[in-house]
Amino acid sequence: PATPEEAEMVGTVTIANTLRELWFGNLTPGWADEATMAELVTPACLELPEYDASAGPPVTKVHIHENGSFCFMQFQNADLASRLIAIFDDTEFFGKRMKVGRPSKYHLTVQQAPDSPNLVA
Repeated sequence: PATPEEAEMVGTVTIANTLRELWFGNLTPGWADEATMAELVTPACLELPEYDASAGPPVTKVHIHENGSFCFMQFQNADLASRLIAIFDDTEFFGKRMKVGRPSKYHLTVQQAPDSPNLVA
């Protein structure tokens, strides 16, 4: 069993990850894979002031759902993720307009998060 300190650390990391995550929907199945999605958003990330080159790559994780119609992407920090919603929401990608937003668990996570808006795990 985890100690209370370990459990708190895992909870903090989970919250930090959720704050850095976005949902990309209305994708064309078979056209979007992890590499393509990362290549799509990386150039925009590199131009944003919220990106910190010393903290590593802007995209830290991409998971395409098995049906290929949506994915979850995790970014370097929460502020970078927030900026990307306005940039990519309703953008045409392989003939369809993508929908970009926070995952459904985001609103619950924000209520649990510590005061730091820039959690990085």
